[in-house]
Amino acid sequence: MFPTRLNIVFLILFISAIDIKSVDSQSEDSTAFSIADDISTGKVLGIHQYTLREGVDPQEFERFVTKEWSPVVSGLFPGVQLMVMKGERGSHIGRYLIVYEISSLYVRNFYWPTPGEQTEAAQAIWKTCGDRCTQVYNRFNELAERVEWTDYVALLEK
Repeated sequence: MFPTRLNIVFLILFISAIDIKSVDSQSEDSTAFSIADDISTGKVLGIHQYTLREGVDPQEFERFVTKEWSPVVSGLFPGVQLMVMKGERGSHIGRYLIVYEISSLYVRNFYWPTPGEQTEAAQAIWKTCGDRCTQVYNRFNELAERVEWTDYVALLEK
């Protein structure tokens, strides 16, 4: 049996009291930094770049994202916020990003421990969302294709 979304939220809140050791790294000037991988500090920004598939009208894509996709998936996973952005200046004009703002590395790993893997908790949330999540996910992938992605983890000076 899958946990309910409310149970998952309570689990995340409970786990937020746990202090997880940080991973150390040294910069060239020997200043010590810590990757913010505990619950209480730092964020993870997942930057996923997309291009529209051939023949897709940008206005159709933008209308879909704002009217159908965002209302379904925004706020779906506690501790994760999503934002779709369009390049307006610079080297990626007209390209699209999904920016995942995740409250901590722990929360990211709670749902997605490795690339392409979802935990039972993430699957339960998706299942609770039902057919509507599957429909908007499939439609998004018909309109756009991910070309690259990186998760960025906040660094904090010790």
